[in-house]
Amino acid sequence: MLNWKDSSESSWQKNGERKRFANPTPVPFIEIRMSDVKTRDAKTKDVTVAESTLNWSNHRIRWTIGRLFNHLFRVAEVSVAQKVFRNLPSPCLTTRNLFGYRMHLDLSRSLSQQLLYLMGERHITERALINEHVKPGMSVVDVGANIGYHVLMFAQRIGGSGRITAIEPSPENLTELKANISGNTLKNVDLYEIAVGSRETTVEVRGGINSGIQTEGQGIAAVDMKPLSEVVREKCDFIKIDVDGYEAEVVEGAFDVLRRDRPVLLLELHPHLLPRFGSNVQTVVARLREIYNHIEGYDQFRAKEDSVIRRVLRRYAVPDKLRAIDELDSVIELADADQHNWTFWIIARNV
Repeated sequence: MLNWKDSSESSWQKNGERKRFANPTPVPFIEIRMSDVKTRDAKTKDVTVAESTLNWSNHRIRWTIGRLFNHLFRVAEVSVAQKVFRNLPSPCLTTRNLFGYRMHLDLSRSLSQQLLYLMGERHITERALINEHVKPGMSVVDVGANIGYHVLMFAQRIGGSGRITAIEPSPENLTELKANISGNTLKNVDLYEIAVGSRETTVEVRGGINSGIQTEGQGIAAVDMKPLSEVVREKCDFIKIDVDGYEAEVVEGAFDVLRRDRPVLLLELHPHLLPRFGSNVQTVVARLREIYNHIEGYDQFRAKEDSVIRRVLRRYAVPDKLRAIDELDSVIELADADQHNWTFWIIARNV
């Protein structure tokens, strides 16, 4: 297991030798203060404390108004975020409550962090599925832990008697992820700073919040990869996989642990990205059906398909933004025929 406190390099044992590779050292995660925000006069280029303090206060006021507006009206979240978070300094580090913990966010990185700050738990599309299947005391594996919002959700669900294995290869995401683990004193989380796939090798990852495996020579960092079955040695009860098109490779490398433990599997499928890695949805689902006798599909409600009343009720009265797919095999065929290009989720389990 890798120690998440080691930010400059990652390693693991192989045949008695210790293999190492360098990663870019993440920026220390320190919450920004009023005096840290610097604004420059267009003519003089001078920075003053008064200007900095005023600028930071204006940011805070705008953020507060944005969160209140979003909570009350719950519409046009992207448009609201773009207006509320314009002209941010970089980095712009702050926290908000999420699942009873403090979520550390760099608001300057992407729209995802901004929407998490505005919407909180409502931004996590699949939260109702997780609530249904993750129980106290469980051992959970989070493949593609990103910046840690699922880790915090899992921690709330499993309590102190459970355990979380978090896997995230992106150096850019690791700064926030580590802050969310250490800042909330989550001692039952094991963090592996690696990628997982079907074999042991070195791969490149792309930059950005939705990091993933990249074509050689186009990534921001080289990271080690190994099969999930070699990482997860102890029994696990629930596995979440979100790897932006690399699903087939990850499932193949996880096959032994899936067959051994029969954990509930939450898999996010990206039909438009799978072909980049020589696979498709049918291949992934067929492999899972060798182990699981019950596979359910879910996709996101689409506003244009519903009446105004249903859209309002969903925003205020219904905690889940996902709906069950009635004809999963038909959707799989459409996805592989390039006629269903949006992301959807499957729950694989034995009943």
